[in-house]
Amino acid sequence: MDTRTLGSSGIEVGALGLGCMGMTFAYDSDLRDETESIAVIHRALELGMTLLDTADVYGPFTNEELVGRALRGHRDSAVVATKCGIVHSPDFKHGRSASPDYVRSACDASLGRLGIETIGTAPEAFAAILREEIPRWAAVVKSAGIKSE
Repeated sequence: MDTRTLGSSGIEVGALGLGCMGMTFAYDSDLRDETESIAVIHRALELGMTLLDTADVYGPFTNEELVGRALRGHRDSAVVATKCGIVHSPDFKHGRSASPDYVRSACDASLGRLGIETIGTAPEAFAAILREEIPRWAAVVKSAGIKSE
């Protein structure tokens, strides 16, 4: 498969990526099958779809857990893109946050659910905000393990 470089990060990924949201969130929950979803992720990696997209809001949290299980034994084959910013509440009255403390906490939790040490990338718009628009967040980006320039 052809590859692409993500922005100016130098990270190479397959020209096609795999959005994993529907494996645990939205659409028809009666049709979800974890074993099949993991097999799809493994097949995508075999075909060169090395970018896996997830988010803590998908589930919430269960999508990152599923992707983490799928990555066991395949971590070096994948680049994980995840997102945060929607604050979860038990009553489903979600809010939003972009505070440095929240982002650090959300990234730490995502790393734990994914079972990885670094997030391969954050979507470019999110990474640009972290890098350029809010300079005080540079330490958050580094401490959260986000590879972005």
